[in-house]
Amino acid sequence: MKSYIAGIIIGVLLFAGGYLFVRNRLYIPVSLQERTATEYQHKAIELEKQGKIKKAIKIYKKIVKRCPASSRAEIALFRIFEIYSGKDKRKMVEAANWYLKKFPKKRGSQVACRTGEYFLLEARDFEKAEKLFAFAVEQGSSAQWAVRSQERLSELYYRKNDYAKVIELNDKLIKSLGNKINADYYSLMNLKCYWRLGNQKKAYEEAKKIKNPGQPVVKNELLYWKVLEKFGAKSFEVMLSLGDAYARLGFPSKAAFYWKQAYKMKPKNKAVLRRMRKIKK
Repeated sequence: MKSYIAGIIIGVLLFAGGYLFVRNRLYIPVSLQERTATEYQHKAIELEKQGKIKKAIKIYKKIVKRCPASSRAEIALFRIFEIYSGKDKRKMVEAANWYLKKFPKKRGSQVACRTGEYFLLEARDFEKAEKLFAFAVEQGSSAQWAVRSQERLSELYYRKNDYAKVIELNDKLIKSLGNKINADYYSLMNLKCYWRLGNQKKAYEEAKKIKNPGQPVVKNELLYWKVLEKFGAKSFEVMLSLGDAYARLGFPSKAAFYWKQAYKMKPKNKAVLRRMRKIKK
C-alpha cells in the first residue's frame, strides 16, 4: 500500500516537474513578449527574403503562440494568412479560422471577406461563403471590406435566385452609405431582380435612379436599355446603346435595326455613321 502511494506521489512530482520545465521553456513573461516578438518578426522577414517560407511560417506561429499579448501577434497571424492565400487554400482557411477566433476586431472583415470569396468563386460552397460575408458585414472592422462583403452577399443571393433578399440588401447599402458607393451598380442589380420577379414598373423606377449610364457596368447591360426602350423615351442614346449591346452579344441583325433607328434621329452624328459603315460591310 505504502509503495503504491509512494508511486503516485512520485508520478505527480514527475508530472509537475515536467509541466514546469515545459512551461518555463514555452512561457514568456508579458513584459518581455513585445521585445521577443519583434526579434522573431525580424528573423521571419529575413527567412522570407531568403525564400525559406516554411521556416518563416514556423517563426510567425511562435509569435502568435508564445507572444499573444504583443502587438506583433496579430501581424504575424495575418501574415500567415497572406502567405497561404497564394499557396495553399486549405491552410489559408485554417489560418483564417484561427485569425477570426483571436483577432476578429482587427482585420476580421478583410479575412472573412477574402475567405468567403474563395468559397464563393472557387470552392463553390455558398453556405460557408454566406456565413463569412455576413460575419464581415456584422464585424465592420473595415468599411471597405464590409461593403465588398455586402456586394458579394448580393451576388450570392442573386445566384440563388433570392431576388427579394438582393433588393433588401442593396436598398440598405444605398441608404446607409449613399455617395460613398457606386449606387448605380446596386440600382442596376435591383433592376435585374425586379425584372426577374415580373415587376417591370419597379425595374423602370430603378433604371431612372441611375445617374451615370455611360459607365461600363451600366452601358454594357442590355436589360437596362431594354427597360428604357419599353417604358421611357426612345431617345438617340437608347437606340445607339441597344445596337451596341446587341453587337457585343453577337446579334448583328438586331444591332443593325437599332443603329438604323438612331441614324433616323441623328443622321449626321459621327458615332452612328461609324456604326452604319459596319452594317454596309
